[in-house]
Amino acid sequence: ETPRSAGAGTSLAAAFPNGSSSGAGENASTEMSRLRAQVASLEGEREMRVKLEKLLEVQTVQVDLQKELRMKTESLLQVEQQTTSKLRQQLEEARKLPGSTGRQEPDLESRALLEGRFDQAQKRIASLERQLAEATAPETSDRVESQLRNQIEEQERLIESLRE
Repeated sequence: ETPRSAGAGTSLAAAFPNGSSSGAGENASTEMSRLRAQVASLEGEREMRVKLEKLLEVQTVQVDLQKELRMKTESLLQVEQQTTSKLRQQLEEARKLPGSTGRQEPDLESRALLEGRFDQAQKRIASLERQLAEATAPETSDRVESQLRNQIEEQERLIESLRE
């Protein structure tokens, strides 16, 4: 009971001492207060459900983007590894054949260039491997999504029980 409904009931009791109207007025006032509180609760639950659904949508998109990023990173890593393998072969060939053209300087320059490219490729590979290791695993994100779905279902059950 709210103080307002209690006050209304007492004034009715004073006006009708035999109690003919006081019980009906107080019951109606109490019922109205209870219904208003229930409506407010349901509105709050509905707002919470909408927010949870939006959060679920955002996280679903995030999971999809993480999976796509992981696939592209793995693809890029493969390309970098292939490039590194080719550079390694070129370096080995360049070391085996120094001065075969009769000119040593261009071979040294090309070998230095190959070694620089090889080092850069190895650094990119290390960076990509770190990114993959630090990336959130899809299973973890899927678990979060599952937990959010369970929370939404629980909210729906609560809303249904309040409606009854």
